[in-house]
This record gives sequence, structure tokens and C-alpha cells, in this order.
Amino acid sequence: MSIVPEFVLQKVIAEGIRQFRENQKLLPMLFRNLNVTEVAELQRYIRDQPIDLAINWPDSQMKLPSIILSLKNETESESFLNELMQGPNSIQNTGTPFRKETLTAPATVLGGGSTSRTGHPVQPITDPIQITDATANTVEFDLVEPFSVTDPFEIKSDQELILTVREGTGSGQRRTVSSITPFVGSDGNYVVVEVTSNWATSLDNTSIIEFQIQSDTPFAVGEPAKLFEDDQFIERHGALYSTSYQALVVGPNQEITVFLYAILKAILILNHDYLEQNGVIDLKVGGTDFVHRPEYLPELAYQRALILEFQHAFDVYVEAAAVSEIRLALEVSDSSGGLVGVVSDTNLDLSA
Repeated sequence: MSIVPEFVLQKVIAEGIRQFRENQKLLPMLFRNLNVTEVAELQRYIRDQPIDLAINWPDSQMKLPSIILSLKNETESESFLNELMQGPNSIQNTGTPFRKETLTAPATVLGGGSTSRTGHPVQPITDPIQITDATANTVEFDLVEPFSVTDPFEIKSDQELILTVREGTGSGQRRTVSSITPFVGSDGNYVVVEVTSNWATSLDNTSIIEFQIQSDTPFAVGEPAKLFEDDQFIERHGALYSTSYQALVVGPNQEITVFLYAILKAILILNHDYLEQNGVIDLKVGGTDFVHRPEYLPELAYQRALILEFQHAFDVYVEAAAVSEIRLALEVSDSSGGLVGVVSDTNLDLSA
């Protein structure tokens, strides 16, 4: 995915500070070599003191304490032939990004929106599907290839596989999936999905469902638009970049600066999986002290910098030029190379 690393890092750091304020176990765990009184004082400080978080340098006098993100350098580390990262076949196999929804079985035009709990991002993993039958806690639908849904027991511990009723009878209901069982035989090919609790309103063959993965991670970065149709040929162009960012920690005294520096490192470790999901690859963390810069800092300020080095893919998706016609012509020539005649001239129309 094409990412803006500043916004991903800013979101992670802001959410990480909130986690340290709400989870009373994090600070005692991290600063286990301090005594109880010192940890309690630090907890009160982190809970009550605003921490300014800025991208690049603030346009006014810096507030203390502060964390400032700035780009140190960025270099293309791995290029691709003609900058083609994925061709149309590869994208179709892995899923077209920004895909517009289509139904996998004949139904009315889909108009209902998805429903989810506020603060719990969901990721649709199938197109909407029209069911053929249902019981109190199951749904059944025709098995249409390709159909591939992650087994509910194989997803990450902080995620759930959710079945959402998008439209029709029972629309708006959401249930956690407990099992998915495909059946292939003389009676037909179909799938039976069992959910963990009964439907409040019984479903019927007008109900349209969708499988979603819901994460317990209470924050997300971005909301991709729906741009491309399934039958469009899409190419992914771009390159991998090696990037280095500086997270400058500025505090009113030496102790707070050191503590915030350690908290920032812990935030990056605690949210490592989330950073990878948002395109921050092979993150390496280093650190250094910086000299006082009076043009940016108040007179009494102490600073320490965290250096973040990682790779990320910058890419764009474009519609590829598709071949619409193939012409096959057979010609006969004499020994001198002169054209005698055309034996066959056939055009194959591929646009139909």
C-alpha cells in the first residue's frame, strides 16, 4: 500500500500514550527498577500532563513535554522492472484494492451500508452474498468459486470473524462466526455457516450477508475508497524505500525526558504488528542525544532522539491497457520476397 509514514507513526504514538494512561500495569512493568513511590508519581504525571505531538516543527513555541516527528532521509532501496510491482493476474489473485462491491449470487442491487461498532475497525473479506436458507443460528448459501474465507480458529487473537447482514430480512444484525462447513456432492455445492448466538430476526433468501474481520485494536489509519470494478485490469506501480525518521523527545527535565524516551520505545514494540499491517516493514530503532537548539526550544529543555529506520512500499494503482483485438494474417511471397497473395486474414475480437 502507498502510505504516509508520518500519519501512521503519529496515530500509533498518540494511541500508545492513551494506552499508558488507561492501562495501570504498563508503567510498573516498564519501570520495574524504580520504587513504588516514583512509579506512582510518574503515573500521575503521564495521566494528567498533556504531551504535545507534532509532525516536523511546530509553528509556535514548543510546549513541554513534546514528541516531534521529522524525516531524516528516504532512499529508493529496491526497484522493479518498469516500476511494475504487481501485474493484473497477481492483483486478481490477491484481491483488487479499492474494489467496488458485487454480489456473488443473483439478488437485488445492494444498497445497504455496513455496520460496525464505533472504534472497532472492520475489514470486509468477501463480496456480499445472498443466502438460500437459514436456521436460528446458521445460514446456507451456494458455493461459488472462488470462495475462500479464513477459518475462525486461525485468525489473530485480537480479531474476530464476523457475519454481517447487509440487506434484506434481518439487516443490521452481526454475529461472530463459530464454524464454516463447505459441502460438495450430488445434492449440490453449498456452504453452511454457524454463528455463536441466535439471530434476533430469522433470515430468509432475501438476506444478503458479508464476512468481515473485526479487530479489537481501537484505532485505524485511513479509509480506502471504492474505485475499481472486478473486470478492470489493474496494475500496481512503485518501489520500496528505505526511510529514516527522527522522533525527538523534549522534556522539562532530565528524568521526564528519559522516561518519555523509554515509553516511546515501548509503544513501538507494543504496536509492532499494527505498524507492519500499515506498511512499516522491518522497523529498527536506535537513539541518540542532541545538542540544545535555542531557535526551537525553550531555554530550559532537555531532548533525546529516537531514530526509526524501516522500509515501506510506495505505490500507485492504474488501469492497464488491455488487448482488445488479435489479428492473424498468413501471406505468401515469392523467392525474391515479393508478396504473391494473402492466404488468411483473421481478426479475433477480445472486447466482447
